[in-house]
Amino acid sequence: MSPQIKQESNVATQNDSIPEILQRIAICESGGKQFDAQGTVIKGIQNPLDTGKYQINLKHWSEDARRLNHDLFTEEGNELMALWIYKHYGTKPWSWSEKCWQL
Repeated sequence: MSPQIKQESNVATQNDSIPEILQRIAICESGGKQFDAQGTVIKGIQNPLDTGKYQINLKHWSEDARRLNHDLFTEEGNELMALWIYKHYGTKPWSWSEKCWQL
């Protein structure tokens, strides 16, 4: 059984430092939510290693997240990691959902 996690705080909508493109990516990837109605972290449908609001892949990014002290299972940590990824790699890591979030 998954632990229950606090309801999300809509960090992105309250924080002007989140680029608009990342806000659109989050909507496309997870509906802009870190947790489902039961308080469980949202996982990818096609790839269950995709985690949280930004669907950050655990296999690919968890080592960097640990090094940066970003907990991908919290909304804040998921968002901080998304910002780091975006700063270093742009939108390329979210290319699978590009048709949804592109202008």
